[in-house]
Amino acid sequence: MAPIVPGFSTARSKVERTIKAIADHGARFVGANVMYLQDGTRDHSMRFVERDFPAMRPRFEKLYAKKYPPTAYREEVQSMVRVLQERYGLRKRKEANMDLRTESDTDEVEQVGFSWQ
Repeated sequence: MAPIVPGFSTARSKVERTIKAIADHGARFVGANVMYLQDGTRDHSMRFVERDFPAMRPRFEKLYAKKYPPTAYREEVQSMVRVLQERYGLRKRKEANMDLRTESDTDEVEQVGFSWQ
């Protein structure tokens, strides 16, 4: 579930609806990262915000003074995601893969994701 975009997809209700839908469709895990911006992506994103959401520009400039938003902000979003992961019985990908290894009789891990058949 990435990127989580500040001001666009960070509302708890949006994150919760997304995580619930992921769980309802049988996923074993969900991960999430807050958007980061560098080089041309930063320039393009800032022009988009300025053009279409000018009131958000000051917040974006503050959040993205560097490539990543401040650690405290990222941790706040990740904490919200963790609470919702637990609520809907989902784990981080690494934890889900560890479960698959312990359930398997072989050293191979079941592929998690789309079937390309």
